[in-house]
Amino acid sequence: MNDDRNQPGSPSPRTVAALGASISHFAMRERYRDYVIENVIPLCRSSEECDALGKNHHDTLLGSEFHHLMLIIWKESPFVTAAELAALGSSKVFRDIPFNCHSLGLYLVDDTTTVSAATQQVRKHVAIAMAYQLVQQEQQGRSLELRATQHLNDLFLAIGSAPARDRTAQVPNHSPVVIAKP
Repeated sequence: MNDDRNQPGSPSPRTVAALGASISHFAMRERYRDYVIENVIPLCRSSEECDALGKNHHDTLLGSEFHHLMLIIWKESPFVTAAELAALGSSKVFRDIPFNCHSLGLYLVDDTTTVSAATQQVRKHVAIAMAYQLVQQEQQGRSLELRATQHLNDLFLAIGSAPARDRTAQVPNHSPVVIAKP
């Protein structure tokens, strides 16, 4: 066992950091889920359009892969400044290249043989995001550029600034999600 406690019974800084990060992650996911159910699902442009997305699109909308993709799109948008990213030691990735489904699919994979599958997955997620008014595509030359909407900005500002629930020594409950059809 690799224990970094200074004295028996004292807290391990690594354990405290790992526990804090894990609890923060789950709290953020919970805030994301709650916000999407309460504020995003009602945004669907039309029930026909949402029905055409397939029966599992709510699961996709609530999933961590979709959340991650929306985070990237928001991070690359004009809603997030270079100064804000620099404060976190980060920067925009798509400054000098088109920001479209293909370039995002390419960015997400380690193996270039899976770019096509990743791009298809990005397109599926973007179609869902567009139906819920989180993302728009804008023609730029020959490319359909991805654009975050005010709704996507509102989502991330809301979940990032919402007060955390008291999670002292509590592991989040993983109950199934049941969503009524809009």
